[in-house]
Amino acid sequence: MAISGDIPKRVVEKTGITGEMLAGARMPKEVLKDFFKFVGGDLLVGYNLDSFDMPFINQHAARQFRRILDNATVDVWKLAKKKSPGLGCYKLDYIRELYGISGSGAHRALKDCEDTNELYRVLAGAKPEKAAKAAVSFPSAS
Repeated sequence: MAISGDIPKRVVEKTGITGEMLAGARMPKEVLKDFFKFVGGDLLVGYNLDSFDMPFINQHAARQFRRILDNATVDVWKLAKKKSPGLGCYKLDYIRELYGISGSGAHRALKDCEDTNELYRVLAGAKPEKAAKAAVSFPSAS
């Protein structure tokens, strides 16, 4: 998604995302319109969803459309805190490693979605055969 101005240095350092990577990116209004259509009224599952993603999405949605996304959510970060209390660190990278999920490709939307899906299934205690049936398959990024 296109942004106005430069990407803050701390964001580049944390994510590896650079301004060059956003060259030709779509405008927020266009992306949000497609996102709202894609998610419809579905349950949203994410990591730190309630504290970061939903406020971010809703800030932009309110500005662009004068409405917010009010879908039900499951925040896997909260589930991680409940299932593994007292860790002191609940960053996705750390929890991913703790539960044996590869961090290769971290901080890329598709990889983080796949990892959060896997982490959710592990933390929710799905039995392997049920988890395989419940696994979300994501379209290729190509």
